[in-house]
Amino acid sequence: VRVAKLEKNASTIKFWGEARVRYQSGYKGKIDSGDVNHSRFQERIRVYTKADLNDKASFYGRLVSEWTSSNNNSTTQNADIIWDYGYFEWKFTPEFKFDVGRLALNGAYSMFNTNGGYDGAQFLYNNGKFAGKLAYGDAGNYVNGQSDTKSGYSQEILFVDANYKFTDKFSMNAALFNSANDSNTVNANKEYAYKVWTVGFQSKLNEDFTFTGAYLSNTAKRAKLYNGDKTPDGWYANLWYKGADAAKVGSWGLNLNYRNIKAHALDANKLSGVFGNSVVDTDLWSIYGVKGWGFQANYTISKNAILTATYETLNRNNSNLADGTAKLKPFYYLQMNVYF
Repeated sequence: VRVAKLEKNASTIKFWGEARVRYQSGYKGKIDSGDVNHSRFQERIRVYTKADLNDKASFYGRLVSEWTSSNNNSTTQNADIIWDYGYFEWKFTPEFKFDVGRLALNGAYSMFNTNGGYDGAQFLYNNGKFAGKLAYGDAGNYVNGQSDTKSGYSQEILFVDANYKFTDKFSMNAALFNSANDSNTVNANKEYAYKVWTVGFQSKLNEDFTFTGAYLSNTAKRAKLYNGDKTPDGWYANLWYKGADAAKVGSWGLNLNYRNIKAHALDANKLSGVFGNSVVDTDLWSIYGVKGWGFQANYTISKNAILTATYETLNRNNSNLADGTAKLKPFYYLQMNVYF
């Protein structure tokens, strides 16, 4: 009886989180022959929460804050603690779910990732073999977590993502990231020109090696105008050997990747993984695109603590500009992620 009373009165709210400390060099994507090389030190903390409303509905939220110190101009930036996202989820069946609120939109091997800050709704289905997402909503300038307010312009987005697992070792993905704003002319009031479709695959070559590859194309009319009257496209390849497991001390992994992304092919504000590592200056990323190699290693130094080192050698990728193929300064960073 006492146990039953304790369970009845126990809180249904659960908390967990992650913290990251990292040093980055060359993150602005400056030309290698120049004198300026940007570097910075960053700390970030995220706290996640889940509250079960009943056996069918739950609330999910995330608090985030980040501190940045740059040694180029001796400045620091501290973001307020904000609710990065907060949304409700209903489970119609174990396979079929519906989310509404401010949530994170992610798909196509992280080629689309709002990292929170997406106000909308999405349907999700996953039966273990086929997984699909259908989402519609608005993403503004608050997606980077630096501000809890939207400014500038609204970005209405339709997102479709489908993943099919043919075997335990091979799956394919197709996705559409569709902006509502598009025209045949360059208009400063309509700066969002991304109608991107992608197709890719992931294959587990053996117990240790996993390979991912994808092709993408941005069919927005103005993106073509920005790119010398050519449809901007791109592709990437990503090979992992093993990989650090936060629960296994001493586990480690090595990564080799290559990307060839034309200017305006992807929205630089909404990337993660391989794409989000380097050339953080999103204006330069969009104007020039990027091409080159990346290398990464990670190691679990203690339970729930992973150390990661990354090095990338890249070039600009826009032959329509005079300096559009210039080599960039090497980009590298060292970071530690802690999970609690």
